[in-house]
Amino acid sequence: MKIISVNAGRPRIVVHQNRQYSTAINKSPLTQPAQITPTGIDIDKQADKKHHGGPELALCCYPNEHYTWAEQHLNATLSIPAFGENLTTHGLIETEACIGDIYEINNLSPVTIQITQPREPCVTLARKHNSRTLGPAIHETGHTGFYCRVLQTGQIFAGDTLQLIERPNPHWSVHRTMRLMFNKDASQDELHEITNLPGISSRWQKRFLKRIT
Repeated sequence: MKIISVNAGRPRIVVHQNRQYSTAINKSPLTQPAQITPTGIDIDKQADKKHHGGPELALCCYPNEHYTWAEQHLNATLSIPAFGENLTTHGLIETEACIGDIYEINNLSPVTIQITQPREPCVTLARKHNSRTLGPAIHETGHTGFYCRVLQTGQIFAGDTLQLIERPNPHWSVHRTMRLMFNKDASQDELHEITNLPGISSRWQKRFLKRIT
């Protein structure tokens, strides 16, 4: 497992269907080592701080394995980071990565991160690619990507390796967690179990708690 690209950006005004809005989804690959803080890459900023950013959503990761699928779906050639991700990864996909997983990014100053929740496809991603079908397709395939919190700060760079050092929830993959969130027939046992997972983000924990009767 490794990091293909480290990406960052700042909010800027873009126009979609004659309407202006601020977004930081249009990130660029970094050519220098990135400083990782408790809230993510130090030079990376968010426009919508209600739904993005903060310690539990410090780093957005997206597997580069999904780019071929996305290019076929959109009938377009995509350049990293087409999904607005901070880390474009290889060898770490949603059916294998689990909530609460802790990974060390091997470097001279090791950074430690923990998976907190899947990434939900948003309207900003649909606007970026001018596609109303991309969001539903991501839901259907489970090619969501995921968010991480930072446990140990430091510097990272494209090409760094990812090493799994702890997996407290081996039965709760990112993919399964995403499926449960949108499964109206989820069992109460599953809902109780997932709300107590070590490492899960508080916002997703609260959303699951609301469904417990």
